[in-house]
Amino acid sequence: MNPRKPNENKTRKNKLGFLNDHTLDYYRRVFETLTDIDGEEKDLFLNNVFTQMESEAIKVSQNQTVSRFIERFLENAQPHHITQLLSAFSEDWSTVSTDRFASHVFQNIIALSPKCIQQGGDNSDNNEEKSVKDLLLEFCEYSSENLETMLTDTYASHILRVLLEVLGGVDVSTDIIRSRMSQAQAKDEKVWPKKNNPPEEYGPWFKKIVKKVFSLCDYSGHLMDASSSPVFQTILLILKQRDPESCRKYVKRILKKSGLTQPKEEEESGKEGEDTEVMLPALVRNEVGSYLVQQIVAVSLGDEGQGKVFKAIFKGRLLNYAVDRAANYILQTLIDRVTDKELFEEIFDELTQYVEDILAIHHVGLLSKLASGCERNHTRQDKFVRRLMEAFHCDAPDSRQTALAPLLLSLSTYEVFYKTEESDNDQAEKTSPSAATPQQLTTINYHGSVLMQNLLRFGKSKLVVSSLLELKPAELKLVACDRCGSHVIDVFWESETVGEKMRDLLLQKFKGLFLDISCDRNGSRTLESMWKSCSAQQKVVIAEELSRHEDRLHSNKFGHFVHRNLAIPQFKTHRKLWMSQQGVTAKKRKLFKDFFDDSGPAFPKKPRPDKSEPWNKMSSQTRDPPKLFQTDKKDWTNKMADKSKRNKMQADKSRNKWSPDDEEQTVTKQEDSDDKDALNLLDTLVRKHGLDETEEEPEKKKKKHKHKSGEKTGHAENVVSKKVKKQKGINK
Repeated sequence: MNPRKPNENKTRKNKLGFLNDHTLDYYRRVFETLTDIDGEEKDLFLNNVFTQMESEAIKVSQNQTVSRFIERFLENAQPHHITQLLSAFSEDWSTVSTDRFASHVFQNIIALSPKCIQQGGDNSDNNEEKSVKDLLLEFCEYSSENLETMLTDTYASHILRVLLEVLGGVDVSTDIIRSRMSQAQAKDEKVWPKKNNPPEEYGPWFKKIVKKVFSLCDYSGHLMDASSSPVFQTILLILKQRDPESCRKYVKRILKKSGLTQPKEEEESGKEGEDTEVMLPALVRNEVGSYLVQQIVAVSLGDEGQGKVFKAIFKGRLLNYAVDRAANYILQTLIDRVTDKELFEEIFDELTQYVEDILAIHHVGLLSKLASGCERNHTRQDKFVRRLMEAFHCDAPDSRQTALAPLLLSLSTYEVFYKTEESDNDQAEKTSPSAATPQQLTTINYHGSVLMQNLLRFGKSKLVVSSLLELKPAELKLVACDRCGSHVIDVFWESETVGEKMRDLLLQKFKGLFLDISCDRNGSRTLESMWKSCSAQQKVVIAEELSRHEDRLHSNKFGHFVHRNLAIPQFKTHRKLWMSQQGVTAKKRKLFKDFFDDSGPAFPKKPRPDKSEPWNKMSSQTRDPPKLFQTDKKDWTNKMADKSKRNKMQADKSRNKWSPDDEEQTVTKQEDSDDKDALNLLDTLVRKHGLDETEEEPEKKKKKHKHKSGEKTGHAENVVSKKVKKQKGINK
């Protein structure tokens, strides 16, 4: 390598964020050490690190490598550490807000500030030092004075979004707060503390900044700017929860000044044949501005305002929205959020006239939203299936209708899939899937899979189900083992509209393929999902086929999980016990559906300690001492006796030879004790709802009764003999 010239070294040192090798090595060693220590030692270590960093906080934060280290330090930092760093940043708000790397550190500090206030970190013992709240209010004043610059700056706008989020006390989605690059680079998703119940001092500042943002807004430029548009989205989402009246006021202002509510007369005055882009406002057709319009539609679609939003923005130009590259996502948001049945039917009737045109421009997501809307509103389901068949050219003759499943899954028309030429109606009637050139499904389209799943959830899905059952076994294997198609099989088994006979027919089609499906990455997951909804007879059919190839199934890296979860060894050796356990498991699964919902368990659960946040005196949460030190008051009097007993037991253990079986026994005992609480909870629930009454239990009770009365059973003798032999082996 050629040595650097002296001039190159000078320019390199003057470069922003440059640190010498000694400083970089120091922070690398700090990062490596931090991952190896825990508890009080980590707290003391971080005290030294943040004290050292305080004098050079801004400089080191401007370095790309060290800024990432500091972000990791902040995950384990205490409130006083965050106060130290924020105090150092207060010396130059402009640099830390606009710098490429320091802004990320500053953003994390602002996001962590509610945690400091909740834990009492804002009250400093030293009156001369400023608290986190005071420092944040100082930055609010700086932001208010420099809003025009911060709105359009790439990095300062992210700071402004997080600041508004903290001041408003509402958690906003990371898709709006963080850039796409930042989300892609983040290996682990960070869970910041919730921002509920902000201090009273934050409210006036939030209103002041919001008012000034809208007064400075250039509606022709700011709403379509990649830096400032997310700021307006953040404001609307916060106001929707905190002040709905102000939210409606600002939405009306945006609609009026941005030209979204274009008069209908102007739309109709356009020349025939004129491009459709002219009929839509620039904000809707812009890739950045369309995100803002999506948020406007989302926050405006209340029970009362659905019709008003539809008339103001969409009425009379749904097709223009549907064919536009950016505007069709706004229309998808509208369809997804509409709860009024009559309004949905109006949208449906207008859009379904152009299903084939929408498919031609590959806006299939729009049709998926229409399908889910039909399912949600319980309307227009049969009509939607007919429109799809017309678009895929399989509506007539009736023999073509069985080809709907492969056409949907491959997202291709009848002529393209079966490689037939378009012909007159007389010739088309003669052409059927059996008469056409035999073709096989080879690829699964993502949007086609989503459409198929929605159709299977419809109230009357007989036509869709019958077309799926017409697939060849090899095609069904492809669907079950495909990343997108496997979810179609999941919905088929879970759907309430699919009858038991149809499931039996699909199971017959899968016969001879269960081993290949189990040894596939996606197929193994599909089979386990099917297993949860299978009847007892269907489970026996699957288990019998897999048990004939147990060795191959067990040796495969994916089939190994199926072998374990389906209890194939127990099926071969103890069929009756396997049957009873499968029945109890199914009943428990149904029972726990009542106890668990989307938000989590209905009964209280013990909180797990957060290892990433060491306990400190400033925390309001009290942590119990470790179990190792939890002893009764009388224990200290028998310390000497316990010590002698312990020494004697250790001497006895040293005489016995060590074997791997001893370690296995200790491990299994430890695992059993860890799961004891969970098992006790399950047993109490099972007893309460009478789920432990299986066919074999009366026999077990009789055996127990005989054993207690003095009558020995063969099973008990075998257990005793096994235990005796095991004990003799350990003693040897």
